[in-house]
Amino acid sequence: MSFGKNRILVLGRIKATNYGDVVIADCCAYMLNKLLEENSGGFLGLFKAAPRVKLSNVNKTDDKTIRSNLGDFDKIVFPGGGINSLKVTNALLKRLDTKADVRYYFNGIGIHPERHYKQLSDNIEKVLNDERVRQVTTRGDLAMTKEYITSQKPYPVEWIIDPAIWSNEAYGVSRDTSSDLIGIGPIRPEIFNEQDSDVSLNDVYSMYEKLLGEADKRGMRWKLFCNGTEPDFSFAKELLDRFGYSKEEHLVRKPKNARELVEDISRFKGVIAARFHANIISTSLSIPSVALVWNVKMRGFSELIGCQDRYVEGMDKLLDANFLIDKLCAAMEEGYDHDRIEKEKQRAKATLLNIIND
Repeated sequence: MSFGKNRILVLGRIKATNYGDVVIADCCAYMLNKLLEENSGGFLGLFKAAPRVKLSNVNKTDDKTIRSNLGDFDKIVFPGGGINSLKVTNALLKRLDTKADVRYYFNGIGIHPERHYKQLSDNIEKVLNDERVRQVTTRGDLAMTKEYITSQKPYPVEWIIDPAIWSNEAYGVSRDTSSDLIGIGPIRPEIFNEQDSDVSLNDVYSMYEKLLGEADKRGMRWKLFCNGTEPDFSFAKELLDRFGYSKEEHLVRKPKNARELVEDISRFKGVIAARFHANIISTSLSIPSVALVWNVKMRGFSELIGCQDRYVEGMDKLLDANFLIDKLCAAMEEGYDHDRIEKEKQRAKATLLNIIND
């Protein structure tokens, strides 16, 4: 491994207010830094000139930033969310159009069947098939990802666990094992209808009303929390007002950054959440969670960790609060298959080592 070829930039959605996207970027950068140190014989801390992984905002596309990024780094890594966004793919294409001699790597991207209209599909195909793109790994649909890639790559396309699985380690946060508090993470109600037109707003309100009522019935202490977006936080406050609950007693602060989100989740005994990364962060902290599934992207992670039964799909099941609380109680009793999760983390680490050693 040549230190001179490991000036690495992680190009992520670090300004997103859904802090799940920020967690992905932070965890990717953390793991690359860690692996660099582990494979350097411990010398990184001794030399200021030694390679360090830096973070930059993928959506910052002014010429000065791009020139700096492309001039200061040998390798650019794009992790996780955003590849299904026209804005992000346009930003990536702007960098690729510079023809700079920089190697690109796509780590745990989330390609999924929905939303791929022609312009977006064309953008994704152009980005992933650029000759400087050396490796593509996905946390989404493996077959669909492979379909986009028609050029030969040095490394095979692989399906890996989401980088946010290292949240606990990246932020140095551990779960509060003495907690008896349940975290319930609502998502803006329109999102279910956007994915399934048969789901009404009344269905979503009813789902949460029944869920909170069942938690009360069983004597559970619970609080609502969000991943950072204002629509989710506003909806959480609306639910409490609508159903007559005290915000002082039942609402967690809106996190100001990704670390605060991880810290907030660490204080729960169990979690029921619709946001994908609320569930992944919970898993990283060994906090059992039940996912309220609104998007197919959530299935892959559940399969990798062996928790498909905790990722609940279909409004008939989502409206069954007794079923959801039973699922959570069972999950808190069973915990996780940590050997299985560790195996997936090791597979993902191997793909990150490819970046360092390439």
